[in-house]
Amino acid sequence: MRVDGDLTHYSLLGFREKPDLATAEEYVAAGEYWWNSGMFVWGTDVILSEYHKNLPGHLAVLEAVPLGGGAEEIPAAALREAFASLPSLSVDYGVMEHAANVRMIGATFEWSDLGGWVALEEYLPADDHGNHFRGRLATLDARANIVFCADPGELVALVGVDDLIVVRAGRRTLVVPRWRAEEIRQLVAQLEDDR
Repeated sequence: MRVDGDLTHYSLLGFREKPDLATAEEYVAAGEYWWNSGMFVWGTDVILSEYHKNLPGHLAVLEAVPLGGGAEEIPAAALREAFASLPSLSVDYGVMEHAANVRMIGATFEWSDLGGWVALEEYLPADDHGNHFRGRLATLDARANIVFCADPGELVALVGVDDLIVVRAGRRTLVVPRWRAEEIRQLVAQLEDDR
């Protein structure tokens, strides 16, 4: 890779994940805060050291997972069991809010925090009736739906429905009205509890 120009980087004075509305408004008004896109780069030794300092319980559980011959050989069941025993805590809250010696590179490219199925609409092609899709789609009197197939060769057919999100992945199918998309998290939690 050959580049021209200087790379501008900054030392982080603090990292705050998902501030409340009042704090976020303060940050925007001040004009001296940056938005975290969630893209991190670190050496293995650095992130393991931060986990050791900030999330030692997580590190101990994950170190106990048998690795076999490499990451591709980690038994899925062992990972599920290890993660199920840990409290749900993102790297943003658990590590980045406490990490020292962090650098940031400013970026000017377009970026979207997908965050949910409705956001896919911006990235998926649409038919003449505003149905956005990945996969094969057949419709009759169907409008403004979002259809996502993990297998792009899979066919979904819609008749007389509007404003739905339909997701197909393997043997699983999710169908939800767009306006209730935020409730998917509750369903996922319920399914995990039922395991």
